[in-house]
Amino acid sequence: MEDGTTENKTVMGVFGGYSANGLRAGAEFDLLKDSGADLTKQIISVYTNYVFTQNMSAFGMVNLFDPDTNTSDDSHTFIIAGIDYVPAKGLTIAPNVQYTIQEIGDSYYQFVVNFLFKI
Repeated sequence: MEDGTTENKTVMGVFGGYSANGLRAGAEFDLLKDSGADLTKQIISVYTNYVFTQNMSAFGMVNLFDPDTNTSDDSHTFIIAGIDYVPAKGLTIAPNVQYTIQEIGDSYYQFVVNFLFKI
């Protein structure tokens, strides 16, 4: 920095997961501290996937995101739930619903279809 001060950024992440009988689940905690900007961001995420058949599974995720832990009323919660369908090798279709909850402002839903092509 130009004024002679030192800026430090610290990133910490902790993850735990479980997998058995077609179920995969995990949880994660991430923290970013930026001393130069006096800013701390954090995210807590929980996610799961369950395989029903060889070509179909269900997934869900909840993210709790706080872009500045020193500021109140700025966090968001993102919830996603959907199905992965593999109709052919290399193609995945994932219809899902995404719900965003804001501490300040309106919450809203989105209906989304994701496509993944692998060669």
